[in-house]
Amino acid sequence: MPGSKDALQVKPFRAPVHAALVHLPLACFSVAAVLDLASWLVSGSDIQFQPAAFWSIAAGVVTALVAALFGFADFISIRQDHPARKQALWHMALNVAAVLIFAASLLLRRGQLDADRTPAAALAATLIGYGALMVSGYIGGHMVYNDGIGVGRHRRRTPLPDRTIERTGVAGEFVAVCRADEMQEGEIRRASIAGTVVALARTGDRFFAVQEFCTHRFGPLSEGCIRDGTVMCPWHRSCFDLKTGTVTDGPAKEALRTFEVEVKDGNVRIRVPVATG
Repeated sequence: MPGSKDALQVKPFRAPVHAALVHLPLACFSVAAVLDLASWLVSGSDIQFQPAAFWSIAAGVVTALVAALFGFADFISIRQDHPARKQALWHMALNVAAVLIFAASLLLRRGQLDADRTPAAALAATLIGYGALMVSGYIGGHMVYNDGIGVGRHRRRTPLPDRTIERTGVAGEFVAVCRADEMQEGEIRRASIAGTVVALARTGDRFFAVQEFCTHRFGPLSEGCIRDGTVMCPWHRSCFDLKTGTVTDGPAKEALRTFEVEVKDGNVRIRVPVATG
């Protein structure tokens, strides 16, 4: 349901919650790993490492499940043909595996919390789970910093593109991209017109097409927002006039390439661009 998805993405507050929540299970699992190792390395200590590690893992599992709800809402918003979607699947799979392994660590120490040392099997599970978590965290960071997954998307009020609309045609001719009544006010779709990727936007009863990638750091404009006749890049908030492509607010310096759009027989059509360069 769109309402549930928007709530999990905390769109009313325009803030990415998953990125904040993951710090809680990471902290809990990190503390647990240190405590489990300490139970083996610090011999003869009166400190009860095991019970503390047990409750740290339990807290980590609970908070990880909460963070996972918000993370899954972010995952299903990734465009089907996005190159990072496969990485997102690995990120999710490793997180699920890590939580299950930590849960197994809890079960393996059940009834042995009074022991001086964490049972070897439970310690091994903790370390394996922690390793899976570190790999998953690396992949998550790569998706954000290298691919821009999730960056700025929470400011978007209309649905994100779920795919790239592929169209071919002869340069100079118009090709139908979608039905005009399919697009909401303020919505932006992503289309590839004879190999040129464009962002198709609707504002009022008018439609505009500009190049997909921001001239600043190549942010995806189809994931941006429309405000007062401009499109705002989700990454660094550069704004461009939808009609002319000119920069209305930096940090971008160069204008966007624009493409001719018409509505005919209820279809939004874009003129196939002539190859440049």
